[in-house]
Amino acid sequence: MGLINKWLGNVKKGHAKQTVELSNISAKTRKFNSLVELNVEGQVKNLSKTTFVQRTWSEINLVPLHAWVFDMKMGIIEAIINIEAHSKIDEIFRCEF
Repeated sequence: MGLINKWLGNVKKGHAKQTVELSNISAKTRKFNSLVELNVEGQVKNLSKTTFVQRTWSEINLVPLHAWVFDMKMGIIEAIINIEAHSKIDEIFRCEF
């Protein structure tokens, strides 16, 4: 249960951050899809803050991060965010090597 609660905690944080944006969407399906997209974007941004990713960026320039969402109903993959290697990271999250 701990891992699921942690993951759901991140979803809840994303929802709380985007309450205004999500509250303007009336259709439940679109609101759900937006929450999924916001969660995926947040998770990729979190990856860019990790030591592993930043160390890899410092050693080679070939590891961009991509976030996609697959719409099972439509069979379409939608790009949500792309973060190129060596992208600017907020100073508080930057690792020095």
